[in-house]
Amino acid sequence: MNAPPSQAPQLTVTGCPAVVPCQLPATSPLVNGNQLTDQDRVEAAWAECAAQVDMVYKHQQAHP
Repeated sequence: MNAPPSQAPQLTVTGCPAVVPCQLPATSPLVNGNQLTDQDRVEAAWAECAAQVDMVYKHQQAHP
């Protein structure tokens, strides 16, 4: 007799989501073109950091 596979258990997440420290990339542009590339990299790093802060804030608002 073959039984159907059991369903995976549903996970319950408790606590605040894990975050990592924000890190901005080091820059040392040698020419003007590198400044634009470095600015893009730094802005992307800030956006990533801000997304983590937003995630924690939303979690805290939903679970006072």
